[in-house]
Amino acid sequence: MARLKEFDPHEKLAKAKELFGKKGYHATSVQDLSVNLKLSRSSMYDTFGDKHQLFIDCLQSEIADTLKNLKAIIPYASSPINAIERMIFGAIKRVSEDKDCLVAKSIFEMATLDDHIKKILKDSTNTIADVFEGLLLKAREQGEFASERNIKETAAFIVACFAGFYQVQVLYENRKMLDQMATGLIRHLR
Repeated sequence: MARLKEFDPHEKLAKAKELFGKKGYHATSVQDLSVNLKLSRSSMYDTFGDKHQLFIDCLQSEIADTLKNLKAIIPYASSPINAIERMIFGAIKRVSEDKDCLVAKSIFEMATLDDHIKKILKDSTNTIADVFEGLLLKAREQGEFASERNIKETAAFIVACFAGFYQVQVLYENRKMLDQMATGLIRHLR
């Protein structure tokens, strides 16, 4: 008969996400995970598999949270462009408060080294771009977005800017610069 877990796996996954976000995949050892999660190695392996699988679970969880947070903005926006603006300033706020972005860090650290992780990141980028494409299409229908502008290219540009926000925060830690980038991106949309 299997033993019941004496811990919440979701809570441990959140701690692992935080650690991977702070240190990255390669700098996080199994020992680091065991200590920070307060789990024996055997409990960690029994629950999450190896370090690589735990990292993938963390990455997929972070991506799901990001997508959920973006979509949660839409019903409260006054228009599709307003939804995008809120998403942009929400990203600026998150980046300025916490530069340990697991997704962005993983793109730069892991996507060139691990095809499976690259696919996960690419699929999530496409999914987020799809959200922006849908909003831009609605904005065009409502006269908020010029008909001659390419929706697919604009959505990809917005997503790329989100990675740029992370880069600027890591390198400069300058909220004013981030706000200027956001304002420039919004001006580009109008």
